[in-house]
Amino acid sequence: MTTNEKFKKLRERFGISVEMIAHQLCVPVETLEQDGLNFWQYNAVIEMNRGKMNDFWLRYITDEEQEDYELYLEKQQISKLMDAGKTQSAMPLMKDFENKVIQKYGSVEKIPLIHQFIELFKIETDNTLSDYEAIERYKKAMLITKPDLDFDNFFGQ
Repeated sequence: MTTNEKFKKLRERFGISVEMIAHQLCVPVETLEQDGLNFWQYNAVIEMNRGKMNDFWLRYITDEEQEDYELYLEKQQISKLMDAGKTQSAMPLMKDFENKVIQKYGSVEKIPLIHQFIELFKIETDNTLSDYEAIERYKKAMLITKPDLDFDNFFGQ
């Protein structure tokens, strides 16, 4: 059974459509239909189900997927620290996380969700940015996973 077949089985088991995943990830449905689900997209499914599928996933994980899972757990740890306002504690973890992603994939740009996560982290932790610069960088970060995002109508103007 291929990884995509496993994901499809999981989606069906939990009643999750490709459209729901695309909405959660802020990507066009066509992206998922063309590329199939990858590890990072799968984890959006886990988050949608508040971890109900972790045990199922770990039974079928390969060595390569184990590496991705460990990166995913590091990403979650960084997110929790940021949510708790512990920016200084998160900074060395982010640097290590980014280096591991680059080592595994060659660049963060190859995994759009991670690229966006890192860029948003950098914006939030850069105290030298003016409000205008922060907003412009935020817009660029949002376009990483949603290239057709219309900022002119973002707030219903």
